[in-house]
Amino acid sequence: MMSRDWNEHTASSEPQSLTSVVDRMVPTLIVFLGIGLLLLGYSMFWIVFVVGFSAVLPAARTAAQWYDSNHRTQTQSRSSPTRPDEDHAINTLRERYARGEIGEAEFEKQVERLLETETVADGRPNDSGSGSNRSNRRDSTEEARQRNRN
Repeated sequence: MMSRDWNEHTASSEPQSLTSVVDRMVPTLIVFLGIGLLLLGYSMFWIVFVVGFSAVLPAARTAAQWYDSNHRTQTQSRSSPTRPDEDHAINTLRERYARGEIGEAEFEKQVERLLETETVADGRPNDSGSGSNRSNRRDSTEEARQRNRN
């Protein structure tokens, strides 16, 4: 049964956490070290079990959990391609499309606009209803360049 669990775990595409490795390896090492000292004739071999299971294993597990939580946070912040406000905007578009409030062409146009912009606010039409804030910034930048040339 244990080999079946091990095979299922190793067959998954997700990498193992350091905590799961520590949970398997540290007790195994403690037992092997203790039995090895017993076989070598050391009379105080039992101290390895006491210290190993009461201090080394909890300390190693705590360190592994700390590493996993910090590593997971860093990995998620690097691998998150979308922002929460962008996710919300796209989900709102999907709902409107599903209800029939907007057609396929309008849906595609707005999704493209959202994906091309840096923020959701940039993807919204400005007060005059033409273009986006980003294009307004581009226009104002071009106007400033024209003024500098004159």
